[in-house]
Amino acid sequence: MVGCTSPDNGGNSPLPSQIALPSQEPVQTPTISSAPDEACQFSGDDLSTWAATLPYEEVALFPQTYLDNFTLNLWFMNPSLTQASLDEISTWAAESAISALKQLTLQGECVLEFDNVFVTVVDPQYQVWFTGNLRPGDVAQIAVDEENDLSGEIGGGQITPTDENSLTGGGQACLWADRTHSLTGHFSTSAQYTSFMLTRDAGGTTLSAYLVLPQAPTDEFAAQLIADIYGLAGCLQTQLDGISIILTMPNNQLSLTGYQPLAPGSGYNPADFTFTRFETP
Repeated sequence: MVGCTSPDNGGNSPLPSQIALPSQEPVQTPTISSAPDEACQFSGDDLSTWAATLPYEEVALFPQTYLDNFTLNLWFMNPSLTQASLDEISTWAAESAISALKQLTLQGECVLEFDNVFVTVVDPQYQVWFTGNLRPGDVAQIAVDEENDLSGEIGGGQITPTDENSLTGGGQACLWADRTHSLTGHFSTSAQYTSFMLTRDAGGTTLSAYLVLPQAPTDEFAAQLIADIYGLAGCLQTQLDGISIILTMPNNQLSLTGYQPLAPGSGYNPADFTFTRFETP
């Protein structure tokens, strides 16, 4: 969820790993609006509580304000997708996306503060089978059938998955759960909240990191962040095609997004790191 090819999602919010990717050309600093209802703080504790209500062991949640939209990004791995046939798997993934959002809307009115919830559903090999924007206020009326590709009604769409090869590193299985544990522990002192996700689609394999920082990051901090993430990727280093970072302030305002392309197995060149910095009004 970029050095990868962005899927066509009807002009809605981009994948978490593809948000506001900068070009090689100089960019003007965007100005972004303020987040809604200050009574809803969306703290790390709140997000962790919401994630725990979902029937999945691997869940990532993070909010962000970008332009005029207040978006909650939701990523999860659905292990049951391995039981679906190729004809059924996209529908299963879409149904699980809708079901997950319905579950989140039961957690209180603050979930309804979001303009959109951008959902990414992956299988146990972290291949993307669904990405799309769901509107919390409309989710109760949304239904999925085999004829509905979701591209119109809810702004979603299915991603063509990669092959079915398992993630490996050095000839052994490479567990994403181990990597998230290392990443979370490493950044626990420098960030107020962290969330990490792994996606594999037609554009490659991307590790995306979201961090809430107490103050705006310097360029040097962002560059070091990429280096740290790459080092902590461990056995995943040979698999990754890119690392994406999304850094926000405690009020959920975007501060910086960046992308580091990688040549799998060959390390990375810091000079290739590109980023966009945001200013609040």
